[in-house]
Amino acid sequence: ACANVAGLHEKGLLPELNMKKAAAYYHKGAELKDLYSQKRLGLLYYEGSDFIKKNIDASIVWYKIAKEQPDLDSTFMLGFLYEYEKKDYEMAVKYYRIAGSLGHAIALFSLGECYEKGKGVTKDLERAREFKLKSGFVTEDDE
Repeated sequence: ACANVAGLHEKGLLPELNMKKAAAYYHKGAELKDLYSQKRLGLLYYEGSDFIKKNIDASIVWYKIAKEQPDLDSTFMLGFLYEYEKKDYEMAVKYYRIAGSLGHAIALFSLGECYEKGKGVTKDLERAREFKLKSGFVTEDDE
């Protein structure tokens, strides 16, 4: 329910657009273990705005909480945040592996990219190719 009210505020479907109230409702929902609210807070802290200051550490906290539901997209986002925001490639690979092992296609592709560039792992073009093929975004014909 909290996420629904937050969404109404966020989309301006209530008499006044109030992002501060939306954020407050997402916090309430997240604390009540609502997955959507947890992921939304992770994204809002990642993007930053007039009402929530960009805070990568807070984004990571909320995605870690959401990951425990479990949630593959949150697990992938942790890899993404560690790779691109924290530049901690070993942690990025850790989360890409977890999400990839459960079939998350973008995580598999990202893991392939890490192997291709030697980010967080020893550069290995064959492993890179394997993960990219598993992702489905690359085919044998693309080579």
